Amino acid sequence: MKATTILATLLLPAIMVGSPNEKEPRRVVLYTLGENEQVHYGEYFAIQDIRGDRFACVTFDAVKQTYTFVFNGKRVITSEEPPEILQLNVREEKGYTVIYQQQGKTYVNWKDAVQGPFDGAYSTTGNGDMFEYRMENDHYVWNSGVAEGPFEEVSFQGDSFSVPNALFYYRLVGRWYARERDGKNTRAYNIHEERVINNRNASDSRLTKSGNHAYIYKENGKWHVNINGRDSRGYASVYALQLTESGKYSYCYKENGKWHVNINGRDSRGYESVGYPRLTESGNHAYIYKENGKWHVNINGAESRPYNGYIYNLCVIEDGRYAFIYEENDKEHVNINGRDSRGYSMIIDLALDNTGACTFLYSDDDGRVYK
Repeated sequence: MKATTILATLLLPAIMVGSPNEKEPRRVVLYTLGENEQVHYGEYFAIQDIRGDRFACVTFDAVKQTYTFVFNGKRVITSEEPPEILQLNVREEKGYTVIYQQQGKTYVNWKDAVQGPFDGAYSTTGNGDMFEYRMENDHYVWNSGVAEGPFEEVSFQGDSFSVPNALFYYRLVGRWYARERDGKNTRAYNIHEERVINNRNASDSRLTKSGNHAYIYKENGKWHVNINGRDSRGYASVYALQLTESGKYSYCYKENGKWHVNINGRDSRGYESVGYPRLTESGNHAYIYKENGKWHVNINGAESRPYNGYIYNLCVIEDGRYAFIYEENDKEHVNINGRDSRGYSMIIDLALDNTGACTFLYSDDDGRVYK
């Protein structure tokens, strides 16, 4: 990922839906950046929400070395570290939950109500009305304005346990329990509990409502994937395990110095590198790979032309339509279903919804930012 770029003072989004080759989109002023302010964009953090004429982002002050969460033109919080966005809906008046740091303590802004300070706070699986926080060695759950606990440990990884409709899981006296939606507490069986007890390297587990399950584990120095009780052979490395409700799966692995992608038991050839694996319930799949020093995109087995620069933000939807960003000749472009946009100075974010409409945020040569 390239380094952060300082942007000019005006943030001017416009809407671009469908083909990127259409005429210049509508532009509306939404936010003005401060003198030393820039849109924060890094390898580990890139979150913008750009819907209609509403806008949310995180900015960085290069002089003060602080980060600011901006929501529909309002500076909501300022933090010493990049804030963590648990929930974001720009259509709601206060549609956000944000974890941030101030003076060494952790706070959570939940719909414009500040909670804390805490010794730590952690994200959930996308429900901004619930989060875990820690006070010394005790763990608690903030559940829509109600604090529950203390617990020895808390987990929101419902795909790891046998109670898929539970709100969250907690450990007391060494045993895991599920807090169900009706308030009951049920003993929860972890699908890889024995593996966790005997081997601390089990990770990345999945469990669907239909009962399909999968996880990654390390044994005798090799990494394996278990899909519905069947173990793969050992690999040097494994990551990006995906499992659909119907049991389709994919993962990336390294073997003999090459990276491969396994999709429903079929292995790709070896590459120098792979990334952005995507798998839909309908079976459409995509990933990027590097071969002979150049990057390519594989969409359902069809391979793109080679690109000299990096490819990122690969999206694919249920009907097989796709979009991605690529770098070429010191410009960034968007490819939507095989059609290339013109080059931009920088493309900050891209979204492809389930109707096939594509939206992206970009900076042009005039230094302004558009949508």
